[in-house]
Amino acid sequence: MKIMMTGKVEVPEVVVTAEEHGFTFKLMAGIINSRVKEHTKVHKMSLLNGSKLHLQFKISASLPFTLLDDKIEYTLTPRQKIKLDHGLVLSERLLSSLLNSTRQSFCLKFNKSEGNYVESDEGRVEVNVEEQLLHKSHEVNLSDGTVETIVQQVPEKRYHIHSHLLLNYNNGHQQKIPVHCRIVLPTFYISPETVQFGTCLVGQTSHLTVRLINPSNSPLRWT
Repeated sequence: MKIMMTGKVEVPEVVVTAEEHGFTFKLMAGIINSRVKEHTKVHKMSLLNGSKLHLQFKISASLPFTLLDDKIEYTLTPRQKIKLDHGLVLSERLLSSLLNSTRQSFCLKFNKSEGNYVESDEGRVEVNVEEQLLHKSHEVNLSDGTVETIVQQVPEKRYHIHSHLLLNYNNGHQQKIPVHCRIVLPTFYISPETVQFGTCLVGQTSHLTVRLINPSNSPLRWT
């Protein structure tokens, strides 16, 4: 007599849910300036042990993504739920690495000994570059008293950064939680592109207005 027996083995994992803004960070590069060298945007997430077992794991992140809790090792009892803060660190060092790259797709690694980011062909942090044209219009007062509507096509660059929060369980199992970030660079244009003062005699002063326009969603500061 043969008795057929079947079974299913499931690896228990915590259920991770994001609160408020989820696992995607949206930042404007213009918030970093001569006075603000670094800015951390924080999101909250919940970890629930929905299994009938005690779960032990360590959680880690790769810069510019970070965890704001000093504790990295956790034990969750069945049905236990905890809340953690995770964030994205936008800094001058990160922006400098992004701007210095000429590639449309690459990986970044943080060099702890030098305190900066280095570009690599593989790694836990992937970067994709997106460029698009913004169609913006504005009105210009002409010298004859009329108003002209000017339509400009202005390029805007965005950086999309992808990585994972890693949960490493004590049984060797690994759980990955995707995290993303979009960084928008500020851009501007000058209107009008050329300035014609016409004839100006010696001793006379002529005044014309030049506009600096920022059509992007990112603030722009200059000195």
